[in-house]
Amino acid sequence: MPGAIRRAGWWLVGSVAALVPAAALAQERVPDWGRGMHPMWWMWGAGGIVMMLFMLLFWGLVIA
Repeated sequence: MPGAIRRAGWWLVGSVAALVPAAALAQERVPDWGRGMHPMWWMWGAGGIVMMLFMLLFWGLVIA
């Protein structure tokens, strides 16, 4: 019997750990979500600039 109680306790801990993020997800305002609201929108722009510079470097070194 103590083993069953211990397993039930771990099952409860696992269930709570799985459901905790659900409270945070439920607070998100989905209709207002857009591409401009991404918390790292500036990083996508920086990545595009870096990719463009590497393309120019490739064209200059390999193709030209």
